[in-house]
Order: sequence, then structure tokens, then C-alpha cells
Amino acid sequence: MCVIAVKPQGITLDTQSFQSLENCFDWNPDGAGFMYPEDDGVRIIKGLMTYEEFIDAIAEHDLWMMDKAIVFHFRIATHGTVCGGNTHPFPITKDIKELQATDIHTKTGMVHNGIIFQMKTHKVLSDTMIFVRDYLYEFRTEIHSKKVQRLISLVDDSKFAFLSANKLSLVGGFLKTDGWYYSNDSYLNAAFGNDVCESCQQDVPLLDLHKFMNAWLCDSCLPDEMTRDDVKMRL
Repeated sequence: MCVIAVKPQGITLDTQSFQSLENCFDWNPDGAGFMYPEDDGVRIIKGLMTYEEFIDAIAEHDLWMMDKAIVFHFRIATHGTVCGGNTHPFPITKDIKELQATDIHTKTGMVHNGIIFQMKTHKVLSDTMIFVRDYLYEFRTEIHSKKVQRLISLVDDSKFAFLSANKLSLVGGFLKTDGWYYSNDSYLNAAFGNDVCESCQQDVPLLDLHKFMNAWLCDSCLPDEMTRDDVKMRL
């Protein structure tokens, strides 16, 4: 399901926050990226497929001492291929090459946590990329307006972060810890804990519970024709 981690302007990137970012990567290992304000827009750096690459990129772009807002994203793939180009953030564009660019300067960048069920399944592109290309692009000049964000908030149980040169907007319920904002609790060191499958009544990790027909089921209890892409994860 991914996780978004947001460091607002004025908040420190310290040892504790680095531990939280490492936890995010551990639980969402299909690639990471980040964006920060630069000149009249934002710089997007992504396609960081190992934690070592992620840390090296932080050092290369001097994020340690940066006082600006920084938005991080860590991916678990549910749609599309696992590759650097499909990691977040994304520029708000219709151009697939720009969406998959791993180093790009753009007016506004975005990240997403959730599954957009209405998007058509694509062998290569993720649901987020299709949503940006086919829908979000039309609102690109008004992405920080309250009216547009109210519309975006209706997209399933999704959470979004949008960043421009002088504006950060969060859509959906975020957890706040030490000044940071997280889209779910995979930044915690604990492995989320366990819960009970409502079918077999077995105690299983929360990551392995999925919502189907208003019940939380483990992988073994999902109907044979269902896959992880068809259901909501517990987190």
C-alpha cells in the first residue's frame, strides 16, 4: 500500500527520523523517492531501489540540513511493474516519459498512498500514473485549491501529498509524530502487530489482512479468483 512521509519546513531530519525512514523502506521495499522545492518548482528524485541508494541520494542532494519541506514516498507495488520509473513522486503531466523520469524539475509533484480501484489495469503503468495522466492533469493549475482537494479526497481511501515551490498540501488522514506526517504507521519499528482473520479466526500479521465483502480476511481465506490487487489491505 506504500507510505508517504512528510517533513514540513522547519522540521529537522535527525537520527530518529532516519530510523523512521528506514522502517518505511523495510516495509515498503519496491523503491523510494523524494521531492523538495527548487527555484520556481520542485525537484523529483526517485528510482531508489535499495536503502543504500536512498541514503546516498539524501547525501547527494544535501537533505540533511535542508530547512525546506521534503516529501518522501516508499512503494509496495499493487499495479504496474516494479521499476525505478514507477516509483513516486510524479510530476502532474500526461507525458509518460516525464512520469517515469527519475530526476526531473517540475511545477508540482505528487505522491499517493492507496489503491485507486477505478483505474484500468495496465501491464506497465501503476494506478497512480494512470490517475495523474487521465484525471489529475486537468486540475494541475488548481491542485492546491480546497475545491479540487475535496474532489480528490473522494478517491477511495487514498491519501495524497502535493508540493509546489511555496505550497504543501496533504489530502486524507495523516499521522503526526515529532512534527512529521505519515500516511500510515509503517514508519514504526514494530511490525504493525497481528489481528484475527474473520473467517478462519487465525492470528495473522496486519499486512496479510485484506478487506473483502466487509470482512477482514487473510490470504488463505480470500476466494480463489481474488488477488491482492482486488481488495483493500488492512493498512
